[in-house]
Amino acid sequence: MRWVIDLGKIYIEERSEEVSMQNKVTEHYDLGEVVKSYRWLGHEGGYTELNAYHKEYKPGQENKEHNTKNKLYPKIWYARDSSEVVRFVELYHPDRMLCYGLNPRPQAFKTPSGYTRSATEQEIEYAQNLLTDIDLLPKEPTAAHFDALRSFLRYTDPFFQDLGLEVPRRAYSGHGYHLLSPFPPIAAGEVPDISKRLARFQDEFRIAFKEELDALEARVDSTADLRRMVKIYGTRKPDADVPLSRLYATRRKEDPSLRQYLLDMTGLNSSSGAGTQPPAAFGGELPARFLELLGKDKVTRALWEGRGKARGDTSASGYDASLAWRLAGIGYTDLGDIGTIVKLRPNGSYQKGRKGEDYLARTARNAVTKPKGTPAQEEVAKEVLTGFRAFLDKKYPDEGQQ
Repeated sequence: MRWVIDLGKIYIEERSEEVSMQNKVTEHYDLGEVVKSYRWLGHEGGYTELNAYHKEYKPGQENKEHNTKNKLYPKIWYARDSSEVVRFVELYHPDRMLCYGLNPRPQAFKTPSGYTRSATEQEIEYAQNLLTDIDLLPKEPTAAHFDALRSFLRYTDPFFQDLGLEVPRRAYSGHGYHLLSPFPPIAAGEVPDISKRLARFQDEFRIAFKEELDALEARVDSTADLRRMVKIYGTRKPDADVPLSRLYATRRKEDPSLRQYLLDMTGLNSSSGAGTQPPAAFGGELPARFLELLGKDKVTRALWEGRGKARGDTSASGYDASLAWRLAGIGYTDLGDIGTIVKLRPNGSYQKGRKGEDYLARTARNAVTKPKGTPAQEEVAKEVLTGFRAFLDKKYPDEGQQ
């Protein structure tokens, strides 16, 4: 009897220590949030890949000596329970950005030399979390940017509801917000193009809210790889003067309707990602019609040359997308022509070697096939844009009505 009482006392003390550990909060992490978000991912039975990236790490073989001398190379772990995630966070803060994989890994992968390595896209067996990552474009977003973005998120629910889907859970990322939608696992072996289906869903959201996102100076990250990593919720980027990231959810509720929606998608093919245009259709010469347009239309010429945008995404891909949308808006419907023009744009993402043919197909399709919103979405858009115009008028008083 004495032994049983002592054993119970030990168990209680261990549980108290675990609760105390999970309630630990510092300026760099909140262990309660770390544990809660890890459990929400739903990786039971699998491995969670953990990466730690040092703020002073420099990629490239020419920096090998610097990285080796200062022990700056990324750290890669695999966790099977929350205690390992907690140990990882406590060990590698505050000089490294700490990330975990959205989807579980089937095992802890190692190099032939025995070193732990990251999983490749082909080695991940299941997809079970859909991420829509909305980033604010300014390097240092203001409070007004975040206020406007939060207002926008409140009005996106009908987009999901009109499709018969659960409204996603939201998470503050430090530089924007994440929309997270869990679904019953889809086996990559049975649906080999699942990452393209996830990308298609992101495209649909981006297209439906393009005007709002442009007004907000925000973009949807197009990365939909199964090996996608995100910053561990409950931590923050080193030296970032922002609140800790946070997932606004406690209980994981998988959406079977989302799983079916992804499985029912059509128009995908193995060569063009989310697009419907074979890459071979993108030629090496500009259409004569477009050359004539360049000589007449100042807006098109400015976008072609990569200049003139006062806000929104001013990166190379941002100008590519704006040019494609401009062409679709004035009557271009041939995906091959639009893709060819984007392909040949000076200083565009394709010419810089950053993007491939899949990117051209997706950019062209997005421009041409923007769906008309349902009545609920149209009503939401009008209300949201009214608030955004006031926001823009305040920020850009000399530019008049947007």
